[in-house]
Amino acid sequence: ITMRRNGSLITTEVELKKQQRQDSQTYELPDGRQLGYSQYGDLNGHPLFFFHGLPSSRLECAEFDPTANKLNIHLIGIDRPGLGLSTFQQNRRITDWPNDVRRLADHLGLDTFRVIGSSGGGPYALACAHGLPRNRLIGVGILAGAAPWQAGTKGMTLVGRVIWNIWAWAPWTCRAMCESLVKAAKDPHPEKMGELYDSALSTIKESDRKLLKDETIRRCTVAMLRAAFVQGSDGAVLETKLLTRPWDFKIEDIQYEGIKMWYGDEDTNTPLSGARYMAERLPRSKLKVYPGETHYMTASSARAEEILKEMMFND
Repeated sequence: ITMRRNGSLITTEVELKKQQRQDSQTYELPDGRQLGYSQYGDLNGHPLFFFHGLPSSRLECAEFDPTANKLNIHLIGIDRPGLGLSTFQQNRRITDWPNDVRRLADHLGLDTFRVIGSSGGGPYALACAHGLPRNRLIGVGILAGAAPWQAGTKGMTLVGRVIWNIWAWAPWTCRAMCESLVKAAKDPHPEKMGELYDSALSTIKESDRKLLKDETIRRCTVAMLRAAFVQGSDGAVLETKLLTRPWDFKIEDIQYEGIKMWYGDEDTNTPLSGARYMAERLPRSKLKVYPGETHYMTASSARAEEILKEMMFND
């Protein structure tokens, strides 16, 4: 039972257990792999698959649950192979992803659906635009998504450029950097990951730090990271390898028209230069730029609602 007190939702233990089940669902693919997924918002609403960033998991979209409910959106987060509950897939390609999405859509009884990729999930949304039929995939969005390697690193910080290039030439270094995350994910006390989160906040600009200190965002992010590394670092390392070299499809080969893109012009993680590189090559794409915004623009619930409305209802 969910009650209201002074306009705020109060969730009972029964509802929390139900939410946990929706957060941690799995589907067995034809090849025997498990695909982990979560469901939020209105389960009878307009379906939208959410592709998480890196490192991340299906729980990344939990913070959008109230907005999805308000807008009657059935929001579905999926763990990519080796992350969260999804089985690791050796030697996978980015273009393998659309088939997994299509099969999960079939399993959920979804005839048509939209997809949105956030940060490191952006290339996977584009892979769906490249590989899924238009009569089923009726909308594609890129939310501060990573651009192809060929787009370059203009707009990244110096530290970001150095790390990105190190990972490109020596992917194993990513594993070393993930050790503390893996250890925290396997610790029975969630606050171990919370300590790493708080430490990371100290390295970013003050305006972003204020947004990300929000209690709900902190709780969702800590849960998301714990889920991401529960299997270890293999999934994150392979993701890094795929994103720091040319993709197995070309932006120029995407014929899907009207892909929507949202970027902040002060984003140093996935810079605006990469967004413009893609927008110039995607047919009739719609790039919206937010002045003064960074990679964390959806930490604002008002901004998240605006983007989800445009994603779902402004075709």
